[in-house]
Amino acid sequence: MAPYWQQILALFSIYQMIHYNKKIDRTLFGHLLPIYQYFVLNKWPNHVANLEVGGNE
Repeated sequence: MAPYWQQILALFSIYQMIHYNKKIDRTLFGHLLPIYQYFVLNKWPNHVANLEVGGNE
């Protein structure tokens, strides 16, 4: 699957976790490009407060 679609599916999965008030999977969040991590953190800060941002792994 193209990397673009992997990012889209990861974003949909994260949105689903937020919608059902589930804890966001750290691995799934880490799979996102840093720009998408930033967007998710700014849109739903209460849901991802404990997750790290950036690709400095």
